[in-house]
Amino acid sequence: MHEPLDEAQAIITRGVRSQALLDNDAFIWIVNDQTQYHLAALCATSPGPAGAEAREAHYLQQHALSDLVAALQGYAAAGEAMQAALEAEQEDY
Repeated sequence: MHEPLDEAQAIITRGVRSQALLDNDAFIWIVNDQTQYHLAALCATSPGPAGAEAREAHYLQQHALSDLVAALQGYAAAGEAMQAALEAEQEDY
């Protein structure tokens, strides 16, 4: 009976928690530090087939960090949108 509201609250909670991570200076510092490290290491690998495995590993690590941040941003945006929708619905009553 309350499933849609429970699901909406779960989306809002996930969004709030995601935004808290995105606002956390330590989290942002770690993500930026690791991104810079993997990009620098990617550029420093040996050219040609000899460095292919290392290049791929650093590329995948950097890409994973980007995906993580994008997912957090998406969860935060979804939470804000759900909160706004619930507030708008309450104003209609």
